Amino acid sequence: MSSVAAASVVQTLAILSKLFNWARKVGLIDCANPVSGVERPRPTPSLDYLDAAEVGRVLAHLQYLKTTYVTSWNTRALCPMAAAAIYCGLRKGELFGLRWTDVHLDAARMDVWRSYTLLPKSGKPRHVPIHPDLVPVLRAWRKECPEMKEGLVFPVEAEPGRFRMGIAEDSLGIAQALTEAGAHLPADGKPWHMLRHTFAAHAVMSGASLYAVQKLLGHATPQLTQRYAHLATSFMAAEVARIAFPRPRTATVDELAEAADDGVGHGWAKEGTSDVPVNDAANDNGAAEGGNSSVSPEGVEPSTNGLRVRCSAS
Repeated sequence: MSSVAAASVVQTLAILSKLFNWARKVGLIDCANPVSGVERPRPTPSLDYLDAAEVGRVLAHLQYLKTTYVTSWNTRALCPMAAAAIYCGLRKGELFGLRWTDVHLDAARMDVWRSYTLLPKSGKPRHVPIHPDLVPVLRAWRKECPEMKEGLVFPVEAEPGRFRMGIAEDSLGIAQALTEAGAHLPADGKPWHMLRHTFAAHAVMSGASLYAVQKLLGHATPQLTQRYAHLATSFMAAEVARIAFPRPRTATVDELAEAADDGVGHGWAKEGTSDVPVNDAANDNGAAEGGNSSVSPEGVEPSTNGLRVRCSAS
């Protein structure tokens, strides 16, 4: 059980709980739901993604593998499939289940109807825009892709000349390719899912809203997308900057002079056409030496305690 992800355990227990509740409702069992008291493990969110430099190296290396010395068909298919994961954020099962009838290159859109042969994880299909850089990659791949009755976009070669749909155990050598490109491997051992995280992380860091990322990834609830929220600091800073409050109007010369004449606090003195602050130290020295105390020493900030200045919103 230690090799099973916590999320998988939670989902399995939820299905079993519904099954027992239904069985009791229709009278198939007369006992309490045995799953209701089972403790659910808390999934540990994993958010490992490639930085921009790593993405560049990976794409370049995959293209090199595809065009240089590759003899394995599956390695050739790795290049466009990994590019689709990075640029569109599809799950591995959604990539293996993708058909050419779901790909609309002229409209730059993918219709994600299934994961392998089943519905996507959320239970609902979704429509994902195709990144402009991915369109020519898929156009070129369309000419190489073998014709199959099912029309799979990324078929797996089971044996020379015989193709099938990929399964969960098929990796197409993605971990080795990442290592050869100088990119790191994810701690959870799921490199295909790291490419999906890469898409989402860079979308958020580029200013995409969490709502948009949720729809693009096909998350059933916004809580799943919240794991990327901390990456949106610059975007959130721009949103905070939208807040605007009325700023206080700068006091006029007459208002400052009036406050000084009232003898409030340390006051202000009017000299010529500019307002000059009066400093306590200057007043004391001036009084003792008989000098002019109406001007504060240069560079000394006056205290404004008790100064009554009428301000209004601009």
